[in-house]
Amino acid sequence: MSKIIQLRKRLKEKGITVKDYFNYLRLQYLKQELSKDPHLRVFLRKVLGKEPEETIQAPNLEGIVGEVDWSDIGFHLSHRITSVDELVEILCTVDDKDIRNVIEKGYLLSITPLNIAIGDRDLLNKLFPKVDFFVNHTAKSTDPYGVFSKGTIIEVGGVYVGSQKFPRSLLMNITNMCDSGCVGCYKGKYTRVRGSKFFTDLDKATSIQTEKLVEYLNENEKIRTVILSGGEPLLLDNNGMRKVLDRLREAKHLAEFRICTGRIFQGIPYRIDDELLDMLKDFQNETGIQIHFNAHLSHPSQFTTDALIAIKKIRDRGFYINTQIPLQRNVNIFPSDREKTMQTLYQLTGLQGQSGIRPYKYILHMNVGSLDYSVPLEFMLGTAGELKYRTDHPWPETWMPVSFSILCKEGNILVSPQLVFGMSKSINKQEGYVEYKIPVPENFGFRTATYREPLMLGYNDDPNSLKKLKKD
Repeated sequence: MSKIIQLRKRLKEKGITVKDYFNYLRLQYLKQELSKDPHLRVFLRKVLGKEPEETIQAPNLEGIVGEVDWSDIGFHLSHRITSVDELVEILCTVDDKDIRNVIEKGYLLSITPLNIAIGDRDLLNKLFPKVDFFVNHTAKSTDPYGVFSKGTIIEVGGVYVGSQKFPRSLLMNITNMCDSGCVGCYKGKYTRVRGSKFFTDLDKATSIQTEKLVEYLNENEKIRTVILSGGEPLLLDNNGMRKVLDRLREAKHLAEFRICTGRIFQGIPYRIDDELLDMLKDFQNETGIQIHFNAHLSHPSQFTTDALIAIKKIRDRGFYINTQIPLQRNVNIFPSDREKTMQTLYQLTGLQGQSGIRPYKYILHMNVGSLDYSVPLEFMLGTAGELKYRTDHPWPETWMPVSFSILCKEGNILVSPQLVFGMSKSINKQEGYVEYKIPVPENFGFRTATYREPLMLGYNDDPNSLKKLKKD
């Protein structure tokens, strides 16, 4: 019997739900953090618009249950939902034979205690496995961004050190493991499949991978940015991170070190501890290499007090946080309900601006994991325009996303309402996809990029829709 089922059994005898118990622990954690930082309450109140205690709906269980340290990462890892039985028991879902079949085929389910405590159904949709996960489709790809394709992978002496798509930056993937549980992860082939093979691991990252990477960086001075990624790179403990940083001190031309993580918003923000941040601050001061966090974000409900505590700790050290938001149907984009879509995006905009983080990149979903998440490009053309170009500018421009982007093997394609005047469209009903030819600036001219999405009836199945958009 798993630990979370054991917990559920013990709590049920006392008439307590797992969700209520988790929120009780969150409230105790919040009180501890408020006692440590005299300015935290002011920050939380400014962002959330209410007293921080009011944001956590929790019963008073003092004396009824034992105390657990909510910031203990081990507790979160050992009390995740990882099976259909746990989905049914903890979240009261219906036993879905199709989902059970997907998991039996090797899908790695993972829903962390914080996401159980939040309980938002749109957010949970991001974490429930979909029946088409292992089903091939011409609009799906196991490597949609092309980070593991031929010509992108960099090896030194037979050792994989990273992937390079652009001249000035290199993606250092150090593990395939990730406990966030996002079905649509663009590395889902590795992060969500049992027994998946990867190029490296955490032990190798702290020794030979970083050593070989520095050799490569010193021979290629155009590369100024290294992006630490995975899986979840902050599965690396502080001793491991220290070893990586010690190696990177020898990189002669490196100017920026980004940590691409789901820790802040996706379920375990407690990993952002003082020891880690002080270590990064010392590294930045001593080397001049700028530290940035690239944080995966999906939904307004992820701006929990837990996440905001981590954000304040990061910002207090002077580090920037750049958010990366995958646009996913029925998570944060609702093509059948434009008003709900705009309210969700407006709320995301306000929460990012108010908490002092940079809305970096909104990403049109790359059709990984399930076509259920697919968002029609044409719907997003109007949505992007509404959010960014409304004449009354309802939000400060500094709170607007730096870009809406399609990430594909051909690079980043910026999504803008003006695209409609230059792109073309074709429909293949037999294979079930729509293909767009999009002009992309290059070398003071233009090239044509190809973007393919699944055919979605009522949204992109009209061959004359681009003409209609131009008139509108």
